[in-house]
Amino acid sequence: MIVKSAKLACDTFQPKWQKTVYPNTEIKGGTDTETDPPPQLLAKTTLYKILDINLRQGFYTKEVLCSSLERCNVLKINDEELVTVSRLFGYPGIDLQDKCWILLAKYKLKMLVLTCGMNGSYVFTPGNVSFVETPRVKVADTVGAGDSFTASFIAAILAEKTVPEAHRLAVNVSAYVCTQNGAMPKFSENLLNRIK
Repeated sequence: MIVKSAKLACDTFQPKWQKTVYPNTEIKGGTDTETDPPPQLLAKTTLYKILDINLRQGFYTKEVLCSSLERCNVLKINDEELVTVSRLFGYPGIDLQDKCWILLAKYKLKMLVLTCGMNGSYVFTPGNVSFVETPRVKVADTVGAGDSFTASFIAAILAEKTVPEAHRLAVNVSAYVCTQNGAMPKFSENLLNRIK
């Protein structure tokens, strides 16, 4: 488990930044840690508690996943992770969309974001689903694509964009990141302005 890097991120994060930048957001570690951030980091009046599942080797258990899912209200998962989670939870025989609807209802999620690489992505909300195809780009490096998707999606939601608008933006940002070398490329002013 990557506890040290998660602790470092919490130790260097200033709670005043959270209140200034995203007052309705809870900053939380992923499933690659077993420790929560310090209590002063967790806002009690949050709107979005985001879990971006990252299943690494054998560093997760069904219990950790259940606990994490019970604490979030927005889940971001990719198609491979969804298959693994479905096996653990005992519903492997149904299609990906049905699995998403089950998770959305079971854990009372506000949103479930499913990324499927070259096969597009989905955002499920109670009663609705948004699908966006993955743009065909010349891929230089996929490192950071998932994180950029999640960050731009939630930034757009916090900027009060609709789910389809936020979804389309997240897909475009992620596609751009794939065309660049490294996980943190420089964004054009045009792309940055679309996030705001």
